[in-house]
Amino acid sequence: MKKLPALALRLAVAAVLSSGCGDASLETSAGGYEAAAGGSAAPAAPEVPDIETGDPTVKTPGAEAANDAPTPEALPPDADDPPEGGGAEVALEDDGSDPEAGADEIALKSDECDRSRYNCKLPAARRDRNRIFNDAGGSYDWPLRDGPRPALLNGAGGERGKVGRSYVRVNYGFRRVFDGAPYIYAFATPLNTDIVASGWVVESSLVHGPIRRMPTLRLTDPGQGDYEATWSVTGGTPENYPDWKVSADFNGVDRNATDYLRRPGNVVNLLYNLPGSGGVSLDTYPIGDDVTFKRSKGVRQLISPLYRRNTHTRLGELHFIYGHIGGRYGWIAREALTLRAGPEPEPEPEVSPEPAPEAAPEAPPAAEAPPPPACYVRCCDGSLQGPQPTESAAACHDWSQGACDAHDHVQRSEREGQTVWERPRACWAKCRARDAYHDLEWVQEGCTEAARDWCGESGRGGLEDAAWSQCQP
Repeated sequence: MKKLPALALRLAVAAVLSSGCGDASLETSAGGYEAAAGGSAAPAAPEVPDIETGDPTVKTPGAEAANDAPTPEALPPDADDPPEGGGAEVALEDDGSDPEAGADEIALKSDECDRSRYNCKLPAARRDRNRIFNDAGGSYDWPLRDGPRPALLNGAGGERGKVGRSYVRVNYGFRRVFDGAPYIYAFATPLNTDIVASGWVVESSLVHGPIRRMPTLRLTDPGQGDYEATWSVTGGTPENYPDWKVSADFNGVDRNATDYLRRPGNVVNLLYNLPGSGGVSLDTYPIGDDVTFKRSKGVRQLISPLYRRNTHTRLGELHFIYGHIGGRYGWIAREALTLRAGPEPEPEPEVSPEPAPEAAPEAPPAAEAPPPPACYVRCCDGSLQGPQPTESAAACHDWSQGACDAHDHVQRSEREGQTVWERPRACWAKCRARDAYHDLEWVQEGCTEAARDWCGESGRGGLEDAAWSQCQP
């Protein structure tokens, strides 16, 4: 570790102590809800008692019009007031890089934390958002070096499979060390086990690694001890939340309630922040009695409402608690845990809604503003995502990056019939001794000749095919 120069130090101190967080992520707050008129009764949400503290649960602001849950400013000093320095730590590796590079891109704001200094948006430049941008490659893809594909590990160090494509995407700010080597957290990565998974990939496997401009982020111990109860990470029952969303009026393929419960491969994600602040995972752990969670004192339970797809109809909620798995701190859904040892916790009282005000005379309906123009994106697996209302071409581009996370990468995005961004054509080489095509990113012309030369090097088996293509053939 090394001391931060003045500008980087001011940024880190402002991010950690003033607001505890950084720039915006792709998600926004879920917003309000209301019952759909004439709709059928919503299925009952699984009943989960609030736990341990006896203090009022803090709900998502605006998630329930009648909710009068206290804001962080209104909480008693000891309810969510860890010692100075609590929240997120930012560590820069002593790698010879300039820690002030790109610092002027980071917008630090006082409102980037939601209801707790431990629930903040990532302190990242706008283009990095939840995933860090690869300057050398000009995209969010981080190509892998030639040779056997690296393993993807869970947070306990177990192998989940081998990476099944030629690149990974990297969650901003998260590193761990396994067997003395630094690993980065790869997001939504296809594996040779036929699942798409997130986990740890050795940083030395990246063509453009190590990622010198990415800091290492850690959530910290509030310093008030742990509750006596010990919880097993069991993953809950995702089947109880079919197609439920963590955002109102959302019709996309992501933002699912089940993202925060048992995931494919029997794992659960430990979160850096909650839905509405990014919902970003900082680690992934296997379910079972061998993995236990201890809740920290001094940080209140936070509630995230759940909605029927593409409506404001509220179906239930998830209860997130803060603590650690083996000393690694983060948030986890109470619904993904099972009490293992210790006293049965006392329920936390819910904040009752205020009585509904008397109905006022109806005002004449105002003319509805037309919806923002729709954004569409074609992903490299051929799928079409959208429509997604966006206020600008830049907003369309930002949305398209996340829309194709699980569908290879973006091929083309469009708004109001106009192209927003289109992946440039690249030269791809398929060598006889390789399973997949390789992007010869330096080639501008003469693809076949360049591919023949590249595949002619030792161990690659000679050229099988060469092609110009926007996406990997």
